[in-house]
Amino acid sequence: MEKQYADELLKSQLEIQEQTFRSISLEIHDNIGQVLSLAKLNMGIMGQQTDNMPMLEDTRDLLGKAINDLRDLSKSLSPERVADIDLAESIQYELQRVEKTGLYRTTVDIKGKAYPLPKEKKIILFRIFQEVMNNTVKHAAASSLQVTMHYNSSTFELQIVDNGKGFNIQQEQGNIQGGIGLRNMQNRSTLIGAAFQIHSGGGAGTTVNIILPVPESV
Repeated sequence: MEKQYADELLKSQLEIQEQTFRSISLEIHDNIGQVLSLAKLNMGIMGQQTDNMPMLEDTRDLLGKAINDLRDLSKSLSPERVADIDLAESIQYELQRVEKTGLYRTTVDIKGKAYPLPKEKKIILFRIFQEVMNNTVKHAAASSLQVTMHYNSSTFELQIVDNGKGFNIQQEQGNIQGGIGLRNMQNRSTLIGAAFQIHSGGGAGTTVNIILPVPESV
C-alpha cells in the first residue's frame, strides 16, 4: 500500500508538471512569440524610414534569434509534441539546439530495429534525457554528448554519455539540489518500471543508463 501510494503521488506530481509545461508552451507560442514577431515587423517598417540601417538590422537579427529560440523551447516543453513524434527525433531535436551553441559535439546512435514505445513512457524517458542534458550543460564542462538508443527484444536502453569533469555521486546525493535531481530521475524511471544507473568520477565524465523492459509483443 505504501508503494502504491508513493507511485500515485509521483504520478500526480508528474501530471502537474506536464500540465505546467503545457501551459508554458502555449504561453510562449500564443503570446511572447507573437509580441516578438510584431516587434520584428515594426523594426522592418522603421528600417524603411531611417538611415540607421546597420543597428536596425542587428536588432532584427537578435529578435529573429529570440523568436526561433522561444519556438524551439515551446516545442520541447509540449507533452503533445513529445508524445506524437518518435523519441529519437525528439532527442535529436534537443541535441541540435545544444550543438547550435558551437560548444558541443553531439551524436545519436540507434541500435537494433526501432519499435514504438507507449506514449506515457516515451514522455518520461524524454524528460529524464532533458534533465541529464541540462545537468551536462550547466555543470559538466563537457565538449561532447553521445546518446545511444538500443532496441532489444526484451528491453529498451537509453544511454547518455558526456566527456565532462564528472562528479562524486555520493557527495552529490548529499547536496540538496543535486540529490533532488538524482532522485527525480530515479523516481521517474521507477514509475515506468525502468532501471536507472549512473556512473561518474573525477575527470571520467558521466554515463547514464535507463533500461526499460518491453513486452514481448512489441
